[in-house]
Amino acid sequence: MIQCPKCKTENNDIAKFCQNCGRKLGHSSSGVFLKTVIAIILVLAIGFGAYYFNASKTLPSRADLMIKSTEKKSKEIEIIGIKEVFQEQFNEGNKLLREAKELYYAGKYTKVLKTAKRANEVIDKVKLGIRDFVDIEYGRLFVEGEEQIQSGNYEKALECFEKAMECRKGDIPSTGKIEHCKNNLYEMYFKKGQEYVPNLLWDEAINAYQIALKYKPDDKQAEDELKIVQAKKEEAYKIEEAKAKAIAAAEKKKYENMVYIPAGEFEMGSNDCVDEKPVHRVYLDGYYIDKYKVTNEQYAKFLNEWGKTIDRNGNEMIDIENSAISNEGEKFVIQSGYEKYPVIYISWYGANQYAKWCGKRLPTEAEWEKACSAGSKTKYCFGDDENKLGEYAWYKDNSDGRTHPVGKKKPNKWGLYDMHGNVWEWCSDWYDEKYYEKSPKDNPKGSNTGTSKVLRGGTWDFIANDCRSSYRGSGTLVSWGDLVGFRCVRVAK
Repeated sequence: MIQCPKCKTENNDIAKFCQNCGRKLGHSSSGVFLKTVIAIILVLAIGFGAYYFNASKTLPSRADLMIKSTEKKSKEIEIIGIKEVFQEQFNEGNKLLREAKELYYAGKYTKVLKTAKRANEVIDKVKLGIRDFVDIEYGRLFVEGEEQIQSGNYEKALECFEKAMECRKGDIPSTGKIEHCKNNLYEMYFKKGQEYVPNLLWDEAINAYQIALKYKPDDKQAEDELKIVQAKKEEAYKIEEAKAKAIAAAEKKKYENMVYIPAGEFEMGSNDCVDEKPVHRVYLDGYYIDKYKVTNEQYAKFLNEWGKTIDRNGNEMIDIENSAISNEGEKFVIQSGYEKYPVIYISWYGANQYAKWCGKRLPTEAEWEKACSAGSKTKYCFGDDENKLGEYAWYKDNSDGRTHPVGKKKPNKWGLYDMHGNVWEWCSDWYDEKYYEKSPKDNPKGSNTGTSKVLRGGTWDFIANDCRSSYRGSGTLVSWGDLVGFRCVRVAK
């Protein structure tokens, strides 16, 4: 209420003139201001109260959301793959993330938001850096792949584009380039397969078609060609076997006690000794080889027809004084009981002259090894277990310090006896320690010159390791003793 200063009448607060005397009334500015201030304070108090009431409810959920968002980014980076250059920074971000979790479990939500925000910023920087790094690596690989295509190296190009795909999963340009490379590689190997077939190179053709199918799986054309070549290979093998049987039947007497070794490739050498390296593929024409080592009985027959112990050039062929064959007047005779023993104390000249006399020749080193291994790729013709060697060979552990009659042990798979042990066997090749490094693939015959000839097979005085199929030895042309003998081969007509 407002009192009139003239008549003292009480008037309403909002009245402008006194109801009694009509005097203009004046209002107190201080009172109005005070009321206004009080009203504003009340409004603000209500507003801030409501804000803090709501904040106390939403703060934990905001903190939880921030932690989960940052964790998701961290996992995405782990999936992409951490580059070493970003590892330290990434570890720092994860450390802050762990601290934020600990604060969350402690109920310190305001600090959670602050710490999680810092972790999020660090993780974001790492993610951005990795993206840039991957983009650069992608570009480098893509350019290199293009260059390899230009040079015709599709295999290297394919490797580049596949790595580029690792940088950008599902990348369409890289996918197209990969398909382009695979198509070209398929065509290249398919064409190679077709080129090998007319030359009857079945193994090479099969390998080429198999590689072509690697680049275009389930391709019917390549599958059909592969089946045809495999069938032709099998047919060729059967033809070769049939041919061998026909020749053997037609010339049975001529090739008596000899075994036919079919034409084809085999792996020669091993990684066990320096002079046996490298392992390499060799092709040999078909040939016959003696089933047994030449015996005293056979060599004595030769000497009796030849009539002397020197060859056409005057070279000594046999140490007659130490041999089981002796010269009694005009006849060479054998010490009783030694007829079937391998002839020993034979020089290379003596072995070579005998081979010529009977229409044969000494085997090349490659011919000897192929015959000995009999299709195997193991240390011995029967496998790698040297404990079984005694079943096939006379060697240091079972020979009782001497030679033994031929054919008393098991033969190899091709029917050849004593290829391991008993006595060394002369070959026609000059010995060259590094010959395998330069040996031709087809019908190698050894170096053109040398000082010693190849010896193969090991002896009755050798340990098992020195009787392996690939083991190489040598001797001068006049070397002889009770460790050296031979067998012969004949060319297949």
